[in-house]
This record gives sequence, structure tokens and C-alpha cells, in this order.
Amino acid sequence: NLRKNNGIYCPVLDRWVLIDRFDHRVTLDTAFILSSKIATIVYILPHDLKTLTNKNCLNFALLDKTTVKKHGGSALITGQLPVLRHIYDTGGELTEYGMPEDFKNNIEILRTLKEYVDYVHRYMYAISITEQMVTNDFKIFPNNILPSEWIDQITLWSDKNLKNGILGEIRKILYHSITIDEANKQIEILWNSPHEKTKQMKKFFYDIIQDQLNTRYDKIN
Repeated sequence: NLRKNNGIYCPVLDRWVLIDRFDHRVTLDTAFILSSKIATIVYILPHDLKTLTNKNCLNFALLDKTTVKKHGGSALITGQLPVLRHIYDTGGELTEYGMPEDFKNNIEILRTLKEYVDYVHRYMYAISITEQMVTNDFKIFPNNILPSEWIDQITLWSDKNLKNGILGEIRKILYHSITIDEANKQIEILWNSPHEKTKQMKKFFYDIIQDQLNTRYDKIN
């Protein structure tokens, strides 16, 4: 079974902010986007983990805090950019404490953060799937191997007017935005193109996100 339970842990909050049941690589991408706001560690979790879910993860902490450390690099890198670790490095013990004491009088701050984490994670899945289908893997092949219509799609997603392509620009928006509304407004402007293929790709991208919502993402995780 290649599927790995995984999660994002925030040492400052001493709580988990995301639990995922599918792809730890996407979770790590999400953590990098969130690094503009919180320092995190991504952990590979036991395959039979059942108690800790994405819905209740803010109530859980690591029992042994002395194991939470990063190695090498500058203070900025080791303090803010996420790393990937295995939960067994911590002794593997999780404890349910409830909401952090520092936030009990203003729990909305924590809930807003959690909503943004889930929002970013849905977008990172959509970006990952879209890239694998229409861009990244194709770029390594010479132009004379691919059908011309594939080249057209690659050109579309690597819009010359956008330094990092559409998907790269969405990543930047998620990284710099403070709220979901702010991110949504900027992403909608990015998609505002009369080009028919842009409309098709936009529909495909949001179908992926809607599929996650339809499967009750917050419940199954």
C-alpha cells in the first residue's frame, strides 16, 4: 500500500493543522505555501491511524516535544521552511489536549487558520493533478515527439505573459494571501481570459476541487 497517512504539525501552536490520507508530497507542497504564515513539520503517520482526523486535529499535540527539531541551514530556513519527518522519530505518541489554551478566548483566529490550511490543500491537489496531466511531464520531451495540440496546451499553461505559468501564479497568490476571499479574488482575475482553452482548463481545475468537497473532504480525513 503506497498510500501514506500524513499531517502538518505546527510547533508554535503545538497542534496538528492538517491530516491527509493520500499523498504526503502534496501535503509537503501545502506546507511550503503555508510557510509564509506558520512554521511547520510534515510527518508520515501510522497507516492504521484512526483517532486523529482532519476534523479534530487541532485538539492533538505531540507528547514528546523534545523531538521537534530541524537540522542544518540558516535560522530562516530551519525555522520557517517545512521538512519531512516520520512520526516514529518522535516516539509516535499523540495526545488529545483540546484547543490550545492561548486561543481559548479567541478561537476564531485558530479556526480561520484551519480553514485557510484546508483551502490551500485542496488547491495544491488540483495544481498537482493538473500539472501531471497537462504540463510537467510533457516538458521533458522534444517538440517533434508531441502532437501539436499538446504543445498548444503546454503553451497555454505556460503563458508567456505569466512568469511562472498559470499554476505557478496560483501558488504565489496562495503564498502571499492572508484570507480565502483575498486569494479567490486574485485567482479569479488570473483566470479571466476569453480563450476557449483557458475556460476548459479552468473548468477542469475547479472540477477537481469540487470533487474533493463533494466527497466530504473534512469528514473522511
